[in-house]
Amino acid sequence: MSINSSFQQSTYFHQLANEQYHNGKFTLALENINKALEYKQKPESFYLRGVIYETLGDNENAYKDYKKALDLDKSDICYWENLAKISKELEKYAESIEYFTCLIKFHIESQENSSIAFCYYEIGSIYDILGNYEQAKKNYGKAIDFDTKEAFNYKLNNVDLIYTDEFKAKLNKSLMDNSIFYDLNSSKIQLEDDTLDKATFSRKKSNQNNYVREDLIKKYESELAQNPMDPEVNSNLGNILKEAKKYNEAIKCYERFLEKKKNNKIILIKLSDCYFKIKEYEKAIFYCDKFIALDKKVSKAYKIKSICHFELGDLELALENINIAIELQPDNFTSKHFKKEIETKIKYNKL
Repeated sequence: MSINSSFQQSTYFHQLANEQYHNGKFTLALENINKALEYKQKPESFYLRGVIYETLGDNENAYKDYKKALDLDKSDICYWENLAKISKELEKYAESIEYFTCLIKFHIESQENSSIAFCYYEIGSIYDILGNYEQAKKNYGKAIDFDTKEAFNYKLNNVDLIYTDEFKAKLNKSLMDNSIFYDLNSSKIQLEDDTLDKATFSRKKSNQNNYVREDLIKKYESELAQNPMDPEVNSNLGNILKEAKKYNEAIKCYERFLEKKKNNKIILIKLSDCYFKIKEYEKAIFYCDKFIALDKKVSKAYKIKSICHFELGDLELALENINIAIELQPDNFTSKHFKKEIETKIKYNKL
C-alpha cells in the first residue's frame, strides 16, 4: 500500500471514530481509531484514542496515549492539558506539576490569564493533597493574581488564604480596577447590572450537565427497550449512570454487558468500583479478582481490594493488596498513606 493510501485510510477511520465518539458509540469509536493507528501513527489519533479510553474509565491507557501524542507533537496545548489532568487523576503528581508548568509557559505567550490561573490552581491543589501547604498557598496565590474574579470559585481546601487581609486587599483592588463591585460579607460579585453568586453559578453549571445526562439516559434506555442485551448500549448507559452516582442501575447495565462479553477488563473494574461505592465489599473483591486474572499490573484493582478487605476487617489481606498496589505504582501518595493506616490498626489490635 502506498504512503498516500495509508494516510487516506488512517484519516477515514479517524474521522469515523471521531463521529462515533461524539454520538456516544464509544466501543465502535475505539475499534475504528485502532484501525486508523494501524495505517498511520498520527498524534491526533493517539490523542483521540486517549480521550475514548478516558471516557470509558481506562485512565492508564488514556495516559499512555496522551504521552504518545505529546511525544509526536509537543506544540499542541490539548495534549499537554489532558496529560496534566490525567496524571493528576492517576496520582502521578510530579509529572502532573511538570505538565501544568509547561502549559503555563504556553499560556503566558498567548496572554491567556484565566488559563494560567487554572494551571496554578491545579498545581496548588496537588501540593494541597500532598500536605505541602506553603507551596499550595503560593500557587493558589498566583492563580488569584492572574484571575481574581474567579477567586471564590477555587476550592482552597487546606489553605486558609482567601480570608487573609493581604488577599482581601488584593481582591478589592482588582475588583475596583475592573469596575466590579464586591461585597466581602455576602460573597457576591456584581458586574454592573448582573449579580451572580458562587452557589448560583455552580447550580446552573450542574443543572446543564444534568440535562445533557438525562437526555442521554433516555436515549440509551429507549435503545435498550429494543435490544436489552446490546453490550455497547449497556456499556454506554452504565458509564453515564455511574457518573451520575446511580450505582445500582449502573451495575445492572454492566452485568448485562458481561453476559455477552465476559472478559472485558474495563467493565470488570468499573463493576467492582460500583459495588465498592455501595459498600458491597465482597462483590467488589469478586470482580477485582476476575479483573486481576486477566491483568495483574493495574494498581487500582489491588487498591480497591485492599480497602474492601480493610472494611471487612481482614487487615492482613488489606496490607497484602496495598503492598502490591504500591509495588505497581511506587509514587502513589494515597496508597502509602493508607498502608500506614492499615499498619497502625494492626498494631492497635495486637495491644
